[in-house]
Amino acid sequence: MSLPNLSETCSKNSTASNESVLATYSAGYRFNPVLTADKTNTDRVYSQSVEGLPVIAESGMITFQYNKSGKPVGFYETTIGQC
Repeated sequence: MSLPNLSETCSKNSTASNESVLATYSAGYRFNPVLTADKTNTDRVYSQSVEGLPVIAESGMITFQYNKSGKPVGFYETTIGQC
C-alpha cells in the first residue's frame, strides 16, 4: 500500500448542515478530539485516516463552524492527494 502525497492538497469553504457532518463519516473522516481541543471557538475538526491513524496535518481535515445553537453553519475542507 502506498501512502498518499501529503504535499498535494485541495481546499474549499462552504455552508454546512447536519447532513454535511454525517457525510464526513462516509467519506472516511472521523471526529478528532485532539485537534478540536486546540480550537478557541466552537469549531469541530474531523480528519482523514491513513492506515487507521488520524491525519494530524493541515491536509486531510474538515473543520465545521457551529452557531450558538450548536448547528453547523459552514466548513473548511482540505483533502489528501489530488482533487
